[in-house]
Amino acid sequence: IFRRSKKYFDLIKTKLKTEKKLPEILTKTIGYKETIDFLEEKKFSSIEELKKEIILKTRQYAKRQMTRWKK
Repeated sequence: IFRRSKKYFDLIKTKLKTEKKLPEILTKTIGYKETIDFLEEKKFSSIEELKKEIILKTRQYAKRQMTRWKK
């Protein structure tokens, strides 16, 4: 999860620098809103806080999936 979140953050940074509008599918992924808030300096004071938040949301999503599969 940690490696995935770092790759994701780097992808968002690169895309924002090179494109005016991000693909819609990218805007619906876990961590998108948090990354934008970080880049606009709205919510997180450090990249470590951002990474922790993305990891937390990813784990919560994985838990929901596992719960759904058990039913």
